[in-house]
Amino acid sequence: WEENYGDRKSNFSGSCLEGLRIIFCDEQILLLGTVQSLLESCMYIFVFLWTPVLDTGTTPLGMVFSCFMVCIMVGSALFSILSHRGFTEANILKNCLVMISASMAVCCYTARPDATSLDTVISFIAFLVLEVAIGMYFPAISYLRSQVIPESHRANVMNWFRVPMNVITCGALLCLHVDTISRDKRIVFAACLVLSLTGTFLCKRFIGIFQDDEESKLDIEVTEKQGLIEEPVKQSEIEEEVEQ
Repeated sequence: WEENYGDRKSNFSGSCLEGLRIIFCDEQILLLGTVQSLLESCMYIFVFLWTPVLDTGTTPLGMVFSCFMVCIMVGSALFSILSHRGFTEANILKNCLVMISASMAVCCYTARPDATSLDTVISFIAFLVLEVAIGMYFPAISYLRSQVIPESHRANVMNWFRVPMNVITCGALLCLHVDTISRDKRIVFAACLVLSLTGTFLCKRFIGIFQDDEESKLDIEVTEKQGLIEEPVKQSEIEEEVEQ
């Protein structure tokens, strides 16, 4: 047989433009991708902020990181439990954004320059809640992407949404070089709070559209099944008339 080398004649610029066209032609894809960009921006900014917030000189950072990984596992298990209890993936995604917003709101107070040991402990608990939300987020967003974005263009479409995510994350990290922001990281947490709240609002909008689309698909399936059932019945009636 001839070797399969894939599509060697694919046009890179045309492929990118096609992904962009799909994004702006489908509101579901645009909303879901925007929610993903906002949430993951908060997540990556947190990755660079948790060490300076929690490090008091004697903090066992390795143990802290291990606790974060355990919380991600807890979040994944919690996602399975909620799914079996009837929660939709879209609602779980909204709950993740609410939990992240709450964590960022807490850190807007506890991450002050003159933080006490109690403030550090509260920040640590808020970070644990955030990690649980991230553990719930990944399976939820994976399912929703598979339902909303066409498989043939999924990688191309998702690459476009990584652009604003990287811009936001890099912008926040560059701001840390400003003396005022470097001393008081509550400003960055406040920005993350705005991002997560915006994501929550957009996620509510996405849930409404996604549920309407799912209901319309269900109605079409029911109609098709009824049509398949009615056809044999009509055929049997015709055969009975012919026999008579």
